Amino acid sequence: MPINATPVTSEMIINLDNGLSATGNVLVRARRYSGVKPDAANEDIYNIASEMAALQERQVINIQRRDITELSE
Repeated sequence: MPINATPVTSEMIINLDNGLSATGNVLVRARRYSGVKPDAANEDIYNIASEMAALQERQVINIQRRDITELSE
């Protein structure tokens, strides 16, 4: 039986360097922005995240996109 995959929403995540832990590991602070349209282009999300990251005091580690997809029969 085929399973249908329907994009529901996406989330943009900007991971920031939040210093070092007592053991020397990098601490990551994630800034999450939900409600991103699932059909938004990756380039557009990256450009917006880059502009928003420029407003942060902390160094950007990476930019991520998380897609939520509903599976049904």
